[in-house]
Amino acid sequence: QSLSECISGEPRLQKLINEDPRVKKLTDLSLKLEGLNRNVATHAAGVVIADKKLTEVVPLYKDVTANLLLPSTQFDMYSAENAGLIKFDFLGLKTLTVIKKAKEFIKAVNKDIDKELSFADLNNPKIYKLLSKGLTRGIFQIESSGMKDVLKNLKADKFDDLVALLALYRPGPIDSGMVEEYILRKNGKKKIDYPTPELEKILQETHGLFVYQEQIMKTASILADFSLGDADLLRRAMGKKKASEMAAQNERFMIGAKNKKIPEKVAKEIFDTMEKFAEYSFNKSHSTAYAYITFQTAYLKAYYPREFMSALMSTEINLTEKIIANIRECKEMDIEILPPDINESGSGFTPINNSIRFGLNAVKNLGTNIVQNILIIRSELGRFANLFEFLSLMDSRKMNKRTLESLIKSGSLDSFGHTRSTLFENINVLLSFVGQKSKDVDKNQETLFSIEETISEPSLEPLDEWSEFHLSKNEIETLGYSIKLKPLQIVKDQLSLIKHKSIAEAKSEANKSIVTIAAFITSIDIKTSKKNSNKYGVINLEDSNDIIEALIFNKEYEKHEDKLEVGLPLILTGSIEKDDGPPKLIINSYNEVESIRKVTDLSIPVRININKNLSADQVNSLKDIFDKFPGKSSIEIMYTYDGLKTNISINDFKVDNCKELHEEISKTFALN
Repeated sequence: QSLSECISGEPRLQKLINEDPRVKKLTDLSLKLEGLNRNVATHAAGVVIADKKLTEVVPLYKDVTANLLLPSTQFDMYSAENAGLIKFDFLGLKTLTVIKKAKEFIKAVNKDIDKELSFADLNNPKIYKLLSKGLTRGIFQIESSGMKDVLKNLKADKFDDLVALLALYRPGPIDSGMVEEYILRKNGKKKIDYPTPELEKILQETHGLFVYQEQIMKTASILADFSLGDADLLRRAMGKKKASEMAAQNERFMIGAKNKKIPEKVAKEIFDTMEKFAEYSFNKSHSTAYAYITFQTAYLKAYYPREFMSALMSTEINLTEKIIANIRECKEMDIEILPPDINESGSGFTPINNSIRFGLNAVKNLGTNIVQNILIIRSELGRFANLFEFLSLMDSRKMNKRTLESLIKSGSLDSFGHTRSTLFENINVLLSFVGQKSKDVDKNQETLFSIEETISEPSLEPLDEWSEFHLSKNEIETLGYSIKLKPLQIVKDQLSLIKHKSIAEAKSEANKSIVTIAAFITSIDIKTSKKNSNKYGVINLEDSNDIIEALIFNKEYEKHEDKLEVGLPLILTGSIEKDDGPPKLIINSYNEVESIRKVTDLSIPVRININKNLSADQVNSLKDIFDKFPGKSSIEIMYTYDGLKTNISINDFKVDNCKELHEEISKTFALN
């Protein structure tokens, strides 16, 4: 309610105003202030121009606290427009950076890429084949799942389809059924009728629908003799739906159409159709400009996929969810993702032959200073000959223990030929070599021996490499992603025996649905509730193909705290929540099923298929193998021989249902 309405509806307030001069003065001032702007704001990208000095058209002001180069108008955008100013929005697009970076990579193999892209065939079938496959990561404006579905149904095969798609894929046209109507007409599943031959020429490119604002203006110009300026006023009136304006425009259109000898019934039908679609129509010039950027990104991705995906991932290097999605699409495009390498990686992702190399800036705990240090020295040196040359040339002010640990765990130093476990166990020895050459060079020390000779390299005793779980966990910690081997791949045999959904399937379930998923933790943030000081966790989960945020609250957190370890394969149960933003998993127990279970702790029976008669030696060999892998899983043998089929349960042994057990059984029986 407004203040006036409050006063008129409350006798006690009226009495106070009449009896107390202070209340009256306060009320009078409040009534004057009510509805006025209380603060100013500047449009981030809006610039206005006029045909004369702006000070002659609008009042200006400059906010000295905002650090803006230009002054701002004291009029809002609508008042400024009514005063005769033209407003432009200058937008910065990340996509333009991706295109620029991709072309920089491409110029290493094709210096004429700018010319090639400028003269590319806008209706190139290869581009539209790529789009129809749904491989749209990084392609401007068409990355969403909804847009992918529309693209597939539309069967886009030319540039005009892209222009129309970008104009149509907005809430209004989608909700009105206009997108579906366009697809049916485009694919010849619905007949198109044109009331007049003139209208056919205007609407043929959009299959009889008013998709663009320019089509409304052209129809008014050709069928009712509107000037282009008057036609623009008609378009705006239709968009605003002001009854008085529409009545005047309708009358003028009918008179103009009559003068053009168009039957009154047809003219009315055309005007009503224009009015209906005006609310959803879009500016074609805007859509065409965007579609051209869409085409450019699609072209680069179709013809230079490694360079394009490297550029895309470099611009999204700190966005783990997007990096995971991009890597997944690289796999679909048969592009191998290589771990970071101290001798090959750039700051961002880099195309290397038919692969993409992880960038050093993607390694956690490596600041930009140490990355620059590495790249500058490598540009002068070529390659680091060995581990100790690398360490000795680093700036000790930038390379610390945490940084070196991240380089080891991420696999960045693998090319020097040591296992990661060896380097990690000898980290203090390695740290003693950091900066030795750079210190000597800085001091300009004179010596009879070369710098190389003054540094004696120690011999590192090789250790067995970490387990697959340990390698995977460390990569997740340092890269946000496991390159060598995904945790769920390590336990895929066990998972094949457990009923669960993928994260993508869980996300598509209805709100509040109970789901069980297999996933591993990529990060966990333990917080304390301000309400009751209880602990809860915000967890990022991944299953190699998708990612979801999960929440675990006090009781569940306390019960399963020991299982909340990065990289550990888990079976998680909870409810899907879609009330606010992207789907989340609320971890909780249901029907006496534990909410979090380690896959490796689950007692999944080992099932062995035997299709031949076993000798006594083979039976003993099988027993020996069982002895080598003690664990919690029972054994079931499915025996088929000479028409006989039987299941044998062995209760005397409990084994570890692991990959190595199955491999040894297969190997032994193959040898015998």
